[in-house]
Amino acid sequence: MTSAGTSSSTWPMWVLSLTGASSRSGPTGCWSSSRPGFELMGSPSQRFTDFEDKRQVLAWKELVSLLARRYIGRYGLSYVSKWNFETWNEPDHHDFDNVTMTLQGFLNYYDACSEGLRAASPALRLGGPGDSFHPWPRSPLCWGLLEHCHNGTNFFTGELGVRLDYISLHKKGAGSSIYILEQEQATVQQIRRLFPKFADTPVYNDEADPLVGWALPQPWRADVTYAAMVVKVVAQHQNPPRANGSAALRPALLSNDNAFLSFHPHPFTQRTLTARFQVNDTEPPHVQLLRKPVLTAMALLALLDGRQLWAEVSRGGTVLDSNHTVGVLASAHLPAGPRDAWRATVLLYASDDTRAHAARAVPVTLRLLGVPRGPGLVYVTLALDNPRCSPHGEWQRLGRPVFPTAEEFRRMRAAEDPVAEAPRPFPASGRLTLSVELRLPSLLLLHVCARPEKPPGPVTRLRALPLTRGQVLLVWSDERVGSKCVSALSPRAWGPPAAVPPPGPPLAATVPTGSLQCSSPPPPPPPPPRLPPHGGPDLTPCLAWVGAPAGKVCRWRPGSSPLPTPRAACGPCRESPGPRGGLRGGMRLSPPRPPTWVPVLLPSDPPGACGPMRSSSPRMEKCTRPSAGSHPPLTCLCSAQVCLPPCALPLAAPFLGLSPRPLGCGPGFAEPGATEL
Repeated sequence: MTSAGTSSSTWPMWVLSLTGASSRSGPTGCWSSSRPGFELMGSPSQRFTDFEDKRQVLAWKELVSLLARRYIGRYGLSYVSKWNFETWNEPDHHDFDNVTMTLQGFLNYYDACSEGLRAASPALRLGGPGDSFHPWPRSPLCWGLLEHCHNGTNFFTGELGVRLDYISLHKKGAGSSIYILEQEQATVQQIRRLFPKFADTPVYNDEADPLVGWALPQPWRADVTYAAMVVKVVAQHQNPPRANGSAALRPALLSNDNAFLSFHPHPFTQRTLTARFQVNDTEPPHVQLLRKPVLTAMALLALLDGRQLWAEVSRGGTVLDSNHTVGVLASAHLPAGPRDAWRATVLLYASDDTRAHAARAVPVTLRLLGVPRGPGLVYVTLALDNPRCSPHGEWQRLGRPVFPTAEEFRRMRAAEDPVAEAPRPFPASGRLTLSVELRLPSLLLLHVCARPEKPPGPVTRLRALPLTRGQVLLVWSDERVGSKCVSALSPRAWGPPAAVPPPGPPLAATVPTGSLQCSSPPPPPPPPPRLPPHGGPDLTPCLAWVGAPAGKVCRWRPGSSPLPTPRAACGPCRESPGPRGGLRGGMRLSPPRPPTWVPVLLPSDPPGACGPMRSSSPRMEKCTRPSAGSHPPLTCLCSAQVCLPPCALPLAAPFLGLSPRPLGCGPGFAEPGATEL
């Protein structure tokens, strides 16, 4: 989260979005993630020492108001009003940066935050206290804040009660996934019993980590074990086991506190999204980041958007709840524009919490039913497991180098992405059955996409940043692409473009946002690029849904330059239907350099990091299923079944020219008025 002394403008948007809250959007119940968290904490220049000092309380109110006005002026009220401003992090831990913080001082501080934000705009949100909420008399600042907001006196207005837009708590798992949900529900029940006015106040668990202690090295944090457990925790909150309470007690936001940077000698095993290597044997020294499987898992979760679908896992005819080794999440998305397309996403996980079983696999039969007919409907599977998708495993095979070479980094990065099977046409019957074996742990995502009416929009804000000798960093945004059903940009080594992949349907994947590393083939490394004074050339790629009418396709002549220099030229992008079977493209350098073209590899590769993180937890409407009530590990055949559309939701399909028909999805599922596309 962002603190009062940190500028969020320098953060990658996908990092900000990891703390995003889910918000309802429109009658279709779509869920989006666009609410960065902003903790109001710190003592600039050590000016604040005691919040029982009235002058300091007034000064803090003015500081908060100035800060809020600054961001409103920079980003606009419509965006900043979606932010979750929050109190000082974990106040009962008493880490106050040399500020004396008594209970009364903390309440004065909260009132100053509230009134400072309100002075900037009444639309700004404030919540807290963002702590453990241990039972009374422990956590006195947590319970004291709720008592104050419930029926205390506002320091500034003298009114009874103070606004509390959401209640944030930190409940971690102690190595158990279901323990997170159990703690949340026990705390929420106690809050509602003691403070009935907060019965409808949203509850956030914005540090729902599997284990406390971010720097504590744990082997399972390095690989897919951590990634699968994060998905399992999300599934348990979306589909809580019946024995663990009703859906009404689910938090409105679920987030992890893992945006740390690891340090030597534990690049992979701390609670981080990336593995950091401080490479000190280059001139100058530089830092390299590798994407851990947990970040790739969040990319897969980002493909779950729109409306949650009914899905169940059964064994021998018995429906299993989410407190089991194997579980499923599924969603369907209706297109929001001509560049968007209908899509469905099914995410299977196999997780025994923090335990990995290298020699075990669970056979699963996945059945996807009721998929509507659509133009160019295809599906692709993305698998994430330790044998194939573990940079940490590759690092160990390389001998755990402290300062990896460019070739060693290339080999580790080759294990970052999920393994994508070739895209295939979806059966015309609208039903798909897949038989797979899920390693324990692992993730498997099935992505089904129809062809959009128009090609995707361009990737924007693409820049080449010098990293070290012979290497550059690409940073870009996909905010204008308009679809998650396009092939992924996967630049490898700069140089001649690779051969065009064989004909086939387009890949249902995602264009990544964030950064990729492009390394020149060693040895010897070429000199670093000479970039213009403003920091680098602006690169504008041309994308195409290959096979679509009049798609933009850029062709080039092979060049041999390992860096973006004007050695290959092909002219501006032109309208062309293009051959089927993959995405072609080029990158045009804008001023200050003359228009030239850089060859870049654009095959149908598995996707890299995801685009802007959207809700990884779309809500399920009016769906309850019986559960087995126990949670033995699954070792025999399982069956995962998903039905479209979502429960009790009559839908028409004018964009496909279809008429609704009665829903037939499985015993006990159809409800009056429900339809199937």
